Amino acid sequence: MPGLRLYTRRELIAATATTAFAPSLAVKAFGDTRVKDVLVGAVRWDAWYKKTDASVFAQRSLSSEAYFGRAPFFCASDKQWNVSCTGSASEMADEIRAAARAGLKYWAFDWYTDDDSSLRVAWNLYRASPCRDLINWCGVIGLDAIGCVPFGSGKWRVAVAQWATYLREPGYQKVVINGVERPLLYLLWDENQLRWFFGNDVGNVKVCLQYLRMLLVEEGGEAPYVVLLDGLPGAEVTRAIGADAISNYISGFKGNGSGPFPYAELDKQTQKYWETLASSGCDMIPIAMVGWDNRPRQEKPVPWQPAKPTPNPIRYFIAPTSKEFASHIASAVDFIDRSRIACPSKTLLIYSWNECDEGGGMMPTIANPDAPYLAAVASVIAR
Repeated sequence: MPGLRLYTRRELIAATATTAFAPSLAVKAFGDTRVKDVLVGAVRWDAWYKKTDASVFAQRSLSSEAYFGRAPFFCASDKQWNVSCTGSASEMADEIRAAARAGLKYWAFDWYTDDDSSLRVAWNLYRASPCRDLINWCGVIGLDAIGCVPFGSGKWRVAVAQWATYLREPGYQKVVINGVERPLLYLLWDENQLRWFFGNDVGNVKVCLQYLRMLLVEEGGEAPYVVLLDGLPGAEVTRAIGADAISNYISGFKGNGSGPFPYAELDKQTQKYWETLASSGCDMIPIAMVGWDNRPRQEKPVPWQPAKPTPNPIRYFIAPTSKEFASHIASAVDFIDRSRIACPSKTLLIYSWNECDEGGGMMPTIANPDAPYLAAVASVIAR
């Protein structure tokens, strides 16, 4: 993208305060009742606030002329397209305001148990922000966040108690189930973590979730609404551990033949995936897709996804137009409306706010500081 200029934060705010999030964009086709019923949130994976540990590799993956424009609006690149991102409280406030203008109600933060991880910086800044009340948060936690090694040591009770504290916070996202407000918690299922932190026993996971419920109820709160992120296979696990619903971090999709593939195909497969999850008999939360284009990671693999570099990757989905993405979100809202039995929480999760190197980011970026995908979301749900 030769000649692309970097925008200052002041220019970003000016841009997003005008046409990109104008109330006149709100779509009326669904009527106020349906739109107002739906809680819309987005996944956050925050490798953009401090250039250390895992964030180094994520930022490296965007360090090329082809991809640097995907980086968050506050990042910079040098003449060799090397991306460097260091976020601050001011940038976090800008993100909060942009999300709120788009009508998002919550961010689902990917959780990392290491307090010093670069991937926790954004969450810390969010919690300290004076404007954090504009958008709620909830956790996307792995089994490591509530387990321990060995499980029999009982140290997991400390981790679970910490999450009980988070779930009681005023700004923690809740869903209404049968007239009762319950804190929303996404749980990433991983067989390796089941072995490491729970002795390979799903019954131990059930014990942890029961303990979490007890702690919340004893303090006068309500039991959490635990959503297992494992797709259709998660239905059986959900029943076994006493979770409440299923979803996934991304939808089930595949590219048949040679790519690149049109976004319309990703949209089609994702909508079919919602129907598949709904057929499980479990409660479910549909996962919407901004896109999937992980060529940066194919060309510069990250350590946690070891692979040989692919110099000319072709298996990816073309980024949607704003109109295509708005239609996708509208379809998700419509699905929730007509699937009230399968979707009692009336909640939507979007992949994602800032998975920029996987082609799933909708936040303001270097190339698109006016955030057209947020405008697309606003056109359906802003109110």
